[in-house]
Amino acid sequence: MFTLSCAEPIFGHIFRSFGVATKTLYIAPDAESLKSTQIYIIASPDNAARNPNPHYMNKEQADQIAAWVHRGGTLLIMENDKANADIPHMDILTDRFGLHFNDVLAHHVVNEDFSMGRIDVPNQHPPFSHPHVLFMKDTCSLTLSKLARPLLTSRGVILMAWAKYGKGFVVAVADPWLYNEYTDGRKPKMPAVYHNFAGGREFVHWILEQRSKQRLFMMGKR
Repeated sequence: MFTLSCAEPIFGHIFRSFGVATKTLYIAPDAESLKSTQIYIIASPDNAARNPNPHYMNKEQADQIAAWVHRGGTLLIMENDKANADIPHMDILTDRFGLHFNDVLAHHVVNEDFSMGRIDVPNQHPPFSHPHVLFMKDTCSLTLSKLARPLLTSRGVILMAWAKYGKGFVVAVADPWLYNEYTDGRKPKMPAVYHNFAGGREFVHWILEQRSKQRLFMMGKR
C-alpha cells in the first residue's frame, strides 16, 4: 500500500479508491516528515495575495524534498496561475528536475465560456488511456530542460510533464485541475462533455503504475 500526503478532497478520494492511504502534512516537508510517505503532492502553493503568511519553498526544503525523491519518492506538483499561487519560489525546487513553471497566465477563462479552458486529450496518450475532454481554467505553463519530458500540451502550452530523478520521479502540472466544483458535477452550467473526474482517475492510475514499474526496476537491479 502507498501512503500519500495530500490536502485535496476529491483528488484524495481518487487515490483512496485505489487503496492508497492519505494524510495531510501540516508541517514543513523534510526528511523526517516525508520518511513514511511514498507520494507527496503540493497543490496551488499559497502566495501573498491568497495568504497573508505564505510558507514559501526555500533551498533547505528543496534539498530535503529532492533527496527524498532521489531515494525513491514520487513528487506531484500542481501549480496555478500567478494570481492564485506562488510560482517563483516553487521553481527553486522544480528547476532541479528540469521542470520550470512560467509566471504567466494561459488558458484564461472569461465568465462561463468553458470552451476557453477546453483541453482535448487524444486516445492512448499517457498519462491517459482513453480520449477525454478536460477543463483547466487559468493555468500557468511549463518549460522543460534536462531529462524532463512533456505529458500533455494544448495550444502550444505544456501543461503536464515529468522527469525521473534517481530512484524516484516528479510530475508537474500547470493547474490543480481537479477542483471539486469542476470534477464532482456541482459546477452549474458546465457541459457534460468535460471528463475531469474520469481523466483524474486515469491520471492517478498512471502515477501508481509508474511507481510500481520503478519499484520493480529497483528490485531487478539488486
